[in-house]
Amino acid sequence: QEGRPLAGAVVAFRAAAGGGAAAPAAQTDAGGRFRLEVPAGAAGDLVVRRAGYSEVVLPLGALAAGARREVGVTLPALARLDVVTV
Repeated sequence: QEGRPLAGAVVAFRAAAGGGAAAPAAQTDAGGRFRLEVPAGAAGDLVVRRAGYSEVVLPLGALAAGARREVGVTLPALARLDVVTV
């Protein structure tokens, strides 16, 4: 599914050390879109994860109150195993 929107990914903001409270996580919709409100002036990381894909961490600088930022993220698929031995 390379380049296609991914529904059900969890997107969270992790504040930098001493950056205050974390924002509640969001989930991507069928179009791969999400909305996440981050405390004004807080810098930190945007963490995106979904089962079957590698986690992606994007550093985010602080935003002023009411500001918006659009980000594009590509989650790399995890390697698939063809043989499983138990």
